Amino acid sequence: MWRYVLAIFWLCAYFSAPATAAPSGSLKDTRLNCRVVGISDGDTITCLAAATPHRIRLAGIDAPESKQAYGRRAKQALSQYIYRRNVYIRISDTDRYGRLVGTVYLDGSDINRQMIAAGWAWAYRRYAGADYINAEATARRQKRGLWQDANPVYPQDFRHQRPE
Repeated sequence: MWRYVLAIFWLCAYFSAPATAAPSGSLKDTRLNCRVVGISDGDTITCLAAATPHRIRLAGIDAPESKQAYGRRAKQALSQYIYRRNVYIRISDTDRYGRLVGTVYLDGSDINRQMIAAGWAWAYRRYAGADYINAEATARRQKRGLWQDANPVYPQDFRHQRPE
């Protein structure tokens, strides 16, 4: 009898646990399903999962800063892709500002890669894989987005030139 009670208890506990719990401990490959409720810039969003807000830094990309050339356009592009949409995020880390770092997917498409391919972000060399680097090279060749500028300024260089 106690086995059945215990089994029912564990089944109830298992099925009542949220499928999209906030990451804790090891973050590698944690999944988060959420609705995008804010776009801070071309590589940072806010989303709601189970009424909990999460700030997400898009992994492997670096978009122009808000006050930088193409910064507003990058934010608008990201907004057009995912604002007020339900997305799936594969969390890989937490950055020094406490934001979750992850890859955003909409209907199976990698939005981080899409931002690079459309020319609205650089592949962040320190963290990006070959796919992102190749997408950036193609965007450069085809002069998409910020690559229309003869000498676009890498966001990290812009931040060093204009410390806030």
